[in-house]
Amino acid sequence: MIAGRLRAVVEEYSQWTAYFAQARLSPIEIVYEDAMKEPQAAVAAVANLFGLDGAARIKLDAGIDLAIQRDAATEEWRTRFIAETGDAGVG
Repeated sequence: MIAGRLRAVVEEYSQWTAYFAQARLSPIEIVYEDAMKEPQAAVAAVANLFGLDGAARIKLDAGIDLAIQRDAATEEWRTRFIAETGDAGVG
């Protein structure tokens, strides 16, 4: 099940890469962990694409709940998957 989903993610990523190349677009890449550490920087990077330099501010105290969604169970599944199938590029 995990290996199948991993293959699907790789295929979807490949399709997006082909789409952006065909459309001659350069997508912005935001790393999840970086956005979690500095959400304002991620919002600003997207806003800058629309010419909104400095205009897009988020209010973290306004009820926005940011939390990394992995936990001990996630790490246990990852460890088991790697043990059973090899790393397979899972980072």
